[in-house]
Amino acid sequence: MKGWNWGAFLIGPIWGIRFRVWQAIPLFLFLGIIGAFVNGMYGTEWAWNKRKNDDTISFNESQKNWMMIGIGFNVAITVLIIASLFL
Repeated sequence: MKGWNWGAFLIGPIWGIRFRVWQAIPLFLFLGIIGAFVNGMYGTEWAWNKRKNDDTISFNESQKNWMMIGIGFNVAITVLIIASLFL
């Protein structure tokens, strides 16, 4: 299974732990935005290969949920950073 993975791109280390995709953690932490793009490009394939008894529908739903978690996390961090500038 291939395709862009927003969860792996936005919150690579947390996503990597959840799906036991260990290479996502150092890629994100040590290579920054380049590692995030690599996670985004290959994350779906890596997670699919590590899955346990998932069908494609539940796998895709799970990845969609992690995309929403990633967006929420990044929005919250952005709001906190902006708020801290005005305090």
